[in-house]
Amino acid sequence: MITENKFPIRLVGLDLDGTLLNEKFELNPTVVDAFKRARQAGIQVIVVTGRDLNSALPFLRRLEADKTVITSGGAQIWLDGSLIRQTSFTRGQTRKLLSIGVEFGAGLYVDQPSHSWRFGARYYTDMYNHVSDSVEIKDARVLLEPPPFKISIIQEPSILEQIRARLSVRYPGFTLTAPFPQVLDVNPVGCNKGAALEYLARRMGIDLGQIAVVGDSENDLSMFTISSHTYAMGNAAPVLRNLAKVQAPANKDDGAAWVLDKILRDQNI
Repeated sequence: MITENKFPIRLVGLDLDGTLLNEKFELNPTVVDAFKRARQAGIQVIVVTGRDLNSALPFLRRLEADKTVITSGGAQIWLDGSLIRQTSFTRGQTRKLLSIGVEFGAGLYVDQPSHSWRFGARYYTDMYNHVSDSVEIKDARVLLEPPPFKISIIQEPSILEQIRARLSVRYPGFTLTAPFPQVLDVNPVGCNKGAALEYLARRMGIDLGQIAVVGDSENDLSMFTISSHTYAMGNAAPVLRNLAKVQAPANKDDGAAWVLDKILRDQNI
């Protein structure tokens, strides 16, 4: 539920790919500088990403933001270097998701606590090696123990629509989001970026009305449902641009830095 605006803004949750990173999946120095200035001003600036922790770490370390972070689409929540919540599939759910992926000839990325794995059709997994540090695996049994907390299914958009329809019927509570055109991210029931950010804010003693969120894709939509300080990137999906209170420049134009600087100006910091 969206709460009433309150000031000052004490926490900003930003997506990584398509928001903090430019179109080449790089961190521009302007964005790094704005991120650090906002934190130095006393604002909790948090990365909320669909990537697993290891894949995000090079960027998190450059931002000096690797201790308090939300990863794998909300499945893992870290506070001051400690994992405070993790939401996983059951083994039965994992088996079913893997079998559906194989049935449809998809590639899969499977996030477990210490590893992210590539499994299935290499043609599709190779498309997204640049956003993951996953390791290819052939034996699906390894993916069951411990149970994973996010599975990304990679296929053509028309096939993903069929997979999404099947999962929506069989597992209506699963979180299904598309961060990229050929990727369907699947998270357990109740697990999404917005729920994770709300949980983290409460642990930090921050009112939901003092949270600002910045994003570009469908997996950021849940963050927009808990905050009324909402910023959509210029490259954002139409659904986010329609919901956002403010539209920022695109990621290629350092839109994330623009947002953080605007927040600092609006609060006379």
